[in-house]
Amino acid sequence: MTSTTMAYDAHEDRVWLSFNDDSPRLWLTRRLIEQLFSHGLSLLEKTTGGEQGGADAATRIALEHQLALNELLPGEQKLPIKMGQESPQQTQRETHVLCRGITMNFSDRNCELIFLLPEGQRKLAMSRVMMHRWLHGLNLAVRQARWALTRVPQWLNQSQLPAAIQALTEMPIPRELDEDDDPPAPTGPADPQP
Repeated sequence: MTSTTMAYDAHEDRVWLSFNDDSPRLWLTRRLIEQLFSHGLSLLEKTTGGEQGGADAATRIALEHQLALNELLPGEQKLPIKMGQESPQQTQRETHVLCRGITMNFSDRNCELIFLLPEGQRKLAMSRVMMHRWLHGLNLAVRQARWALTRVPQWLNQSQLPAAIQALTEMPIPRELDEDDDPPAPTGPADPQP
């Protein structure tokens, strides 16, 4: 699979996708990602194998997603997902082209995304495991946008943290540590009135 990088650009209110080569980065709009997450991922769900086990497609794809993000493939030493940061200045120095659409082809073994660009197409082919990892990365970028997309499948938003750690992330922040709260007003003797 071609190595890719993606991130949200707040100035453009778009996600950019880089193929980590000399080609221009692709701008992915909110509308395009919403279509990918709704229509495209329902196609991915329908091609999930294992129907002979009796579980419905939604259960099978949730399990497939969890395994893809937590199990190493043969020969892997670690999961090939890395987090990083890029300055806004670096993003602005790069060349970008607007992606006008995405065609998706999914089978029970392989996946292909074809990005439709003004000057042609760009293809990204991968296994289903790598597709799940790619979608996870895209979803992390979308979360930075805080777009609140309405049709993101539950399995894509499901936390991959162990249950004990996930419970900690769901606890409210103690008031004295919450940066969004104003500090409490000092308590002390009232100013004397003239």
